[in-house]
Amino acid sequence: MSRVLILMGMMACFMQVNAQSISLKSMTNNSQIVEVSSNEYYQLDSISTYTDNSNNWQLDSREKFKYDSQKNITEELIQTLSFNTWQNDQKIKYSYSSDYLHCYISSSNWNPSSSSWAYEWRKKVDLNNSRTQLSIEYQESEGGASIWNKVWVQRQVYNNNDQLLSYETDWWNESGSQWESYWKYDCIYDTEGNLLEVQNKSYNQSSNNWSNEIECINNYMNTGELAFQNVNAWNNDQNDWQPLRHVNYTQPSSNSELETRENWNENNNSWDSSTRLDKVFDASGNTTRINYQLWNAAQNDWVTQRIDEFTFNSADIKIKEVTKFYNNQTGHWDNYLQKNYHYTKVVSSDIGDIDDPELRIYPNPTSSYLFLDYADTANEIMIYNIEGKKVIVVEPESSGMSIDVNSLKTGIYIIVVKFDTGVSRVKFLKE
Repeated sequence: MSRVLILMGMMACFMQVNAQSISLKSMTNNSQIVEVSSNEYYQLDSISTYTDNSNNWQLDSREKFKYDSQKNITEELIQTLSFNTWQNDQKIKYSYSSDYLHCYISSSNWNPSSSSWAYEWRKKVDLNNSRTQLSIEYQESEGGASIWNKVWVQRQVYNNNDQLLSYETDWWNESGSQWESYWKYDCIYDTEGNLLEVQNKSYNQSSNNWSNEIECINNYMNTGELAFQNVNAWNNDQNDWQPLRHVNYTQPSSNSELETRENWNENNNSWDSSTRLDKVFDASGNTTRINYQLWNAAQNDWVTQRIDEFTFNSADIKIKEVTKFYNNQTGHWDNYLQKNYHYTKVVSSDIGDIDDPELRIYPNPTSSYLFLDYADTANEIMIYNIEGKKVIVVEPESSGMSIDVNSLKTGIYIIVVKFDTGVSRVKFLKE
């Protein structure tokens, strides 16, 4: 049964409610930059994570991003806060060929004992010239050193509309020193480009044949919206597909959607209510709230156990998400996790020169706090208003810091950071 659940979890990646096709762009694009208009972008600079401590949000970790001039990520740094000091945790680095058909990704973990990075895994991603075939080879490090062991390789085939047609994975057999087929997916679309069916098969090494595992079938309304989804598992004893899960999609109102899941009960030969997602959207179609509900047979009703809330800015870019869980013992909602997304608003067709290379600030615009990232040791940090008057002076911290700008009036300001190597100046807007 665990194998079936794993396969169902993997299948869910392909069968999202609002994703009726799997796009090549979404599988290969490493950019964290959102294009709002032809010359306006929002560059994701960092993600700050908070955890709840006695109903108080406490800063816990952050992710910081770097980019190249083509808006592709070159580095993602994950840090955790310990005793009010940021500690390195994980670093993922990206490099690209000049034609951007090949991408090399490596992940390292920070070793505090040796104060150095230790390799964890790496991927090599290759696209063909027509951008219809994608291959990914994944390797893991041995003992954190530059000794790499093969793990798996994937081959993905797309049509001219960037929709996934097939997805096949091979695992490396160390003892046999060869690649062995493991599983594959085949996708079927209708003439409108809607994803109708995904079939999953695993490879039987004994018989050297592909065996059915899971199939997922979508059904659509006349409007093109997904109506319901059936997930079936292959029964070898009966040599036939057997029902496993049914997902029904309804829209009680123009700004809400219900995703109701039922599991097949073999003993009663009937469907049992299982879970339900109650989604709420804003006027732009952004998901602002998801209620995760379980069916309570005793109450004969749905009971909400978890709530996810999302906040978007005026450009419809997600800037915050909060997760809460219901505490059955206290009868109250407990905060669990909060993520704040910090962006730089870029009005330029080329984002390569938007920042001083020595200094990165975010979010920009800001309404409360301004975060600074810099590599060199800062000697002095000052903020000036547009008339040139010094309004804030702060004592620098190593490798970056945050500045409280709540006291500043709305307007344009210039932050000046003095290093041993020179002076960096960056404009920002206080909202």
